[in-house]
Amino acid sequence: MQTTNIEKQAATAVPCVQEGAIADFLVAPEEQTESLWSLLLAGHCRVIDRGVADDKSHFLVVKSVAPHERSRFRLNRLECEMVHSAVTGLPLKVIAADLQISTSTATHRLHQALAKLGCASRVELIWLHATLVK
Repeated sequence: MQTTNIEKQAATAVPCVQEGAIADFLVAPEEQTESLWSLLLAGHCRVIDRGVADDKSHFLVVKSVAPHERSRFRLNRLECEMVHSAVTGLPLKVIAADLQISTSTATHRLHQALAKLGCASRVELIWLHATLVK
């Protein structure tokens, strides 16, 4: 079986984080933070807590251990598109029209994506994205 780029990133992103262990990903070197965003979207890790300390954003993240756990937290294509549009600040009605889905479906899918990522709100999603993707 061929190893995907995301799986390679998951194996090397934060060597100090053991499978199933909890760690603050923002202690990772700056060049690795953008790959962490990809790992979150792929279900390889998820946010379990967040906060601000010393004027820095911190997200407590747990690495997914088993493949079935990863698939539970992996965003599907529509959820990824919703997240990418949401972090740009587009209104939900515009996102729904762009994706040719109803506003209620867009709302539902965005809430599903937020839950998978461990974000409590759209604002928190934007905060997480801004922290990881610079």
